[in-house]
Amino acid sequence: MHNEPYRQGSDPYRQPVDNYRQTSGDNYRLNDGPSDHRDPYYGENGRYDERSGGNDAFRADEPDPFARSPSREARERERERADPYAGSDPYNPYGNNANSGGDIELRPIAAQKNSRFIPAPAALNTKDTLLFATGLDRVFRLVGVKMGESAEQVVQRRHRGMPGQRWPVMAYLLTIIMCAVMVYELVANNKAQGTPISTKPYFNFMIGPSSTVLINIGARFAPCMRVVPGISPTLQMGCPSNTANPPTELCTIAEICGHGGFPSGTPDQSWRLFSPIFLHVGIIHLLVNMFAQVTMNGPMERMMGTIPWLIVYIAGGIYGNLLGGSFSLAGIPSAGASGAIFAIEACAMVDLALHWKYEARPKFKAMMFALEFVLIVAMGYIPFAVDGLAHLGGFAMGLMLGIVLVPSTPETKRYRMIVWGCRIVALPLAIVAFALTTKNFYSDDPNAACTWCRYLSCIPTSANNQCKGTVSLCGNESQHDLCRGEAHTVLISYLI
Repeated sequence: MHNEPYRQGSDPYRQPVDNYRQTSGDNYRLNDGPSDHRDPYYGENGRYDERSGGNDAFRADEPDPFARSPSREARERERERADPYAGSDPYNPYGNNANSGGDIELRPIAAQKNSRFIPAPAALNTKDTLLFATGLDRVFRLVGVKMGESAEQVVQRRHRGMPGQRWPVMAYLLTIIMCAVMVYELVANNKAQGTPISTKPYFNFMIGPSSTVLINIGARFAPCMRVVPGISPTLQMGCPSNTANPPTELCTIAEICGHGGFPSGTPDQSWRLFSPIFLHVGIIHLLVNMFAQVTMNGPMERMMGTIPWLIVYIAGGIYGNLLGGSFSLAGIPSAGASGAIFAIEACAMVDLALHWKYEARPKFKAMMFALEFVLIVAMGYIPFAVDGLAHLGGFAMGLMLGIVLVPSTPETKRYRMIVWGCRIVALPLAIVAFALTTKNFYSDDPNAACTWCRYLSCIPTSANNQCKGTVSLCGNESQHDLCRGEAHTVLISYLI
């Protein structure tokens, strides 16, 4: 045995060197393995005998207070073992390892407030992802069939701000389709007028085709869809190929509407409630809408599922065209996806309300949504440019269908009762709104049902006959044109 020269002091050399092991750097700790050398003052209970007078007594199985802290990589590996969603998960935009692009420790908002941690949900497999994308997982949970995510998994996923699917497939697909349709519009204008962009009889500041070309392709134009008092199918106006003002090449409404005209003699192209969603007045109009569709609507598709998202998108676009076609100036063609886009934005508002306590800075988000709504209404008053009623119609339909289709997190019985009570009211309301607005659109005088609705997207002036005219911009013969239903005109287009 080693002779200990110091019995009363704190001698760092009290034990033989081979009874220590080097762990990191210059720090040493007691070797708890077998050794031929034993300190006589090291007790059987794993603690130094106090008789030694030492100040460094500690248990061999306790962490060494002088050992170096684990490295960042080691801490990250430990986190990943404890929580596979801590940074490597592609659904999670906030990681905490090297692959996540950040050092932020991911904790749910509720967990931060209540000092509790929400367990990570299991990763969705292909079957669960498909069930979520189609919305069937919610149907199965409703009828008690155990397929897809359980209610507990949904709660855990929403606590962590994770979507139900990885990519907004339909938002990307529709964007590609609409860009392709824009190319077709420019080709059609080039074929009709000799240039891809309309410069005569007026310049299209949205960098796109003329209004008559848009009508011929499929824009919303009430005289092509129903009987408009004062605008008969035989009324003549400038052809799609006309570049003069006043027009020198005249075509009837039926010829401009195209697609076989009106075989029954009455305008009946109801499909124009759907087709304008894919058309845009020009390249600038397209870029603005597609930016909103990808950046604002895409995340909601990941939260709702592709099929529920598409239902709201198409329904909002169609209802916006119904409302705009009923109360906007009937002689102005209209095209664009804004009604559908604002329908999805309404769903985002519903999602915020349903998951208020899980959201980061919910009051700020609510304030931004309120500002956005004010802008939606304000844009509708830009003279002869934006169909604000189509925006409002899409938003209203999105709000009603969003209450029904946006997934919720049923944590408590009271929460479920409130959500389902709202859904029971919202679904019939959406159906009734569709039915009544459609009936009103095809009536002889849609404005009779709501005499003030036209002012939601129109400032009364002499140019639009106090919001009661049929068109907004007439040719040089302003007293003998379509405003009075007597001759012909040059049209501009509404942006949706």
